[in-house]
Amino acid sequence: MLIQNSNKYIFIKFNTLITDNEFSKFLQLWKDLYLLKNEFIFIFDTRNIKYSNNLLKYSIQMTKFIKELKKESIQYLQRSIILLDKMYISYLLDFMFEIEKPVADIYLWTTKTQNYQNIMLISKNILNIKSKNITKIYP
Repeated sequence: MLIQNSNKYIFIKFNTLITDNEFSKFLQLWKDLYLLKNEFIFIFDTRNIKYSNNLLKYSIQMTKFIKELKKESIQYLQRSIILLDKMYISYLLDFMFEIEKPVADIYLWTTKTQNYQNIMLISKNILNIKSKNITKIYP
């Protein structure tokens, strides 16, 4: 898992196979960001993730984490932008958010671009962009 921090934008690029250790690190990062009490935006790049049985396990753990996070009086996560190119990731997201609604807006971005600068530029302007490749799925 690659994590880059660009001001309030936290870019997370997942490896081919997510491990328990990586998933735990990600959840800890999220907790740590809340302790800082600064607003932030997640940009998740899920395009390298290969299907594994663990994905369902992590989806369930994520719903539990979101449920706990909702107990916080202030939500510092402003929105999440999820880069994807595989339907099973979209299905897992639907599954997760059917169980537990997210704490902030979620945007799905179907893209093949690998240029980090383009990703950041579009992510910063995503609220003003109309594209069939960008879908707001949860308010």
